[in-house]
Amino acid sequence: MAGSHEIVTYSLRYSSSKLTTTWGGFSFKNHGFIICDGSETDDRMLITIAPDDESLHAGKTITQPFGSGTRDVGFIAIRRADLGAFIDLLRNEKPVFMEIFLPPKDAVNQIHTGSEPVGEGED
Repeated sequence: MAGSHEIVTYSLRYSSSKLTTTWGGFSFKNHGFIICDGSETDDRMLITIAPDDESLHAGKTITQPFGSGTRDVGFIAIRRADLGAFIDLLRNEKPVFMEIFLPPKDAVNQIHTGSEPVGEGED
């Protein structure tokens, strides 16, 4: 259900062509998306990669069938120029969480890291 879930796995789907994707009745132009999943029973976050010449869509949450029940899928949009930073975040930070809100608050869907000490640096 909507809420905060640690991201356990992610996958990238990218195309150099501009696509129009419809997911659960929600259509958006994109070059692909990063699919973020928590545990097997958690919700899913799709980070859509918006073409540079398109407006970013507001966050959105839809409910879809999943197994014998349902799960919420949150959407956020990033610019193609920001793709490297998001992949870097998913590869190198831990923990990373997806925060999924139900309508009408779904415009603020987000991903975020857990708390880290200041000046921790990389090993």
